[in-house]
Amino acid sequence: MLITDLGSKQKKRRSDDLIGKDSNELAYTAVARLEKEGHEDIASVIEYIMKNPEATVKIIETLKNPEKTVIFTPEKALGLLLSLKLSKWQYITLREATIRAGAKDIYPSYHKVQQTKLDCCPPKPSVSVTDSSAKITLQALLDITVTRILQSLSDDVQNKQLKLISKWGFDGASNQSRYKQKIEGEQDDSSIFMTSLVPLKLTDGDNTLWNNPKPCSVLYCRPVQFTFVKESEAVVIDLKRQMDYEIKTLIASKCSNGNRVTHQLMMTMIDAKVCTYLSEARSNATCYLCLAKPTEMNRLDAVTSKIVCSDMYEFGLSSLHARINDIVPIGTLLEEASESRNKDFRRFREHHSRKRSRQDSNQDILNMLVVSSDPFLSAQRPKLDAKRKQSFFAETLDLIHYQETEFEFIDIFNLDSDSESESDNESDEENL
Repeated sequence: MLITDLGSKQKKRRSDDLIGKDSNELAYTAVARLEKEGHEDIASVIEYIMKNPEATVKIIETLKNPEKTVIFTPEKALGLLLSLKLSKWQYITLREATIRAGAKDIYPSYHKVQQTKLDCCPPKPSVSVTDSSAKITLQALLDITVTRILQSLSDDVQNKQLKLISKWGFDGASNQSRYKQKIEGEQDDSSIFMTSLVPLKLTDGDNTLWNNPKPCSVLYCRPVQFTFVKESEAVVIDLKRQMDYEIKTLIASKCSNGNRVTHQLMMTMIDAKVCTYLSEARSNATCYLCLAKPTEMNRLDAVTSKIVCSDMYEFGLSSLHARINDIVPIGTLLEEASESRNKDFRRFREHHSRKRSRQDSNQDILNMLVVSSDPFLSAQRPKLDAKRKQSFFAETLDLIHYQETEFEFIDIFNLDSDSESESDNESDEENL
């Protein structure tokens, strides 16, 4: 009968018969028996410990505190790829190098990363691409944005009536690279005009479920459309009319777990030029809220008598409007995200788009803009500190001498009285 089939008392009784034998003899006997039964791995471990008894300390530490191998999920791997600006070849090379070094399965295959990219994109019927433009319907973009935000939350949200607050706006950029590809008509691809959207806050009544940690970063700047056209008043007014219609026809987004999300959009990601196009102001130096001209801004009586156009509040607060300059929310509603997005557009167009046709190129650019601004991926992207601060060496600190400087403190409350007394003395001397 095998010893493994015996009870604890019977095992102890049978092992008592072998206690009198030498431990080395028992160990070598066990090794030989294990090898005979086909357990070469266990036999080699026992043999190694018998020859190297000092290794038992490391083995015990390993058993107590096993090292955990960090394995990147496809989402984290895609976030790493975007943060390091890796190409397909660079990612595959990195993965193969780790496999050859013995660290298997740390990075998922590029095929899985591609599948994760598809999860970030809206449905294909909602995307329209031409030789000179690419566009996602606003409803589809908000639906996928809300879905990805809910996936990034640690808490399980079910059967809630939620509200997503977002900002949007336009921005143009010139001096784009001109490619020798066929294009419709006589259009010029040296200028780009892009419409972007940034989600700011997801609320459940008075409770905030999600807050954008970087409202002025490109990490959450979602593309609505881009067109190869020069920024002009006619283009701005036409796109504003189209966006107003899409915003007016928006319906609540229906997400998983019975959640329903309504949307509130604010057009604040615009510069002074766009505000001038959309208002009655004819100059960038004129306040588009009260239409105060530069010659009137120092005359408080003239400025206070101006009638403020309340419809222009949707574009944000003008820095020229002195009376509300001190309550401007710093950074949250500004257009830095859309301006920085132009750099990404150049990079994606040059390095991450197919050049065989303009439609394929625009499709790839739009996909990269969507994937790189995905809220779920942005929450998992590694924090890379390119300007890491380094501490001084101890020898360097010893060379630094701090010099204490004595300052003469002046009582500002006595300045008026002192100046008055000095002026009185001077007048008395003149009278004498």
